Amino acid sequence: MIYIVEGSTCSGKSTFAKNLAKVLGYPLVHFPLPGPDFKYFVDYMKAIINYSDAVFDRFFYSELVYSRSFMREERLSKEDENVIEMFLNDRGAKIVFMNPPFQSVLDRFKARGDDHVLSELRLANVYKNYKQVMKETSLPVVEIVD
Repeated sequence: MIYIVEGSTCSGKSTFAKNLAKVLGYPLVHFPLPGPDFKYFVDYMKAIINYSDAVFDRFFYSELVYSRSFMREERLSKEDENVIEMFLNDRGAKIVFMNPPFQSVLDRFKARGDDHVLSELRLANVYKNYKQVMKETSLPVVEIVD
């Protein structure tokens, strides 16, 4: 089973993903901000193929959110997204959407900051766009709000 943990910066997703992987005895696969050598469709598909049981800390949904939030071109076509989701659905993948109240996210952001989201306005955009992207997925989504 593949579990994909998604959520905005400072939502608690990495801590939750680490704990979930430990409890399940699954490998934790972290997808940080992709670098210049990252081949979006190919590298995401490799992860699905290479792991039958894993917890993914972020996945291609983050790319969709951050592209929209930072107003840059999406690096995956809609067709690519559909193929990736088809393979994820075939694997029985589930999304855990970390969605605490925005004030909690904002308080954590003010306390620790972030290397990529540098303003409260951007944080609000990321938070809003995650909700929209999670509505668009065909995978089952479990939302954790606290």
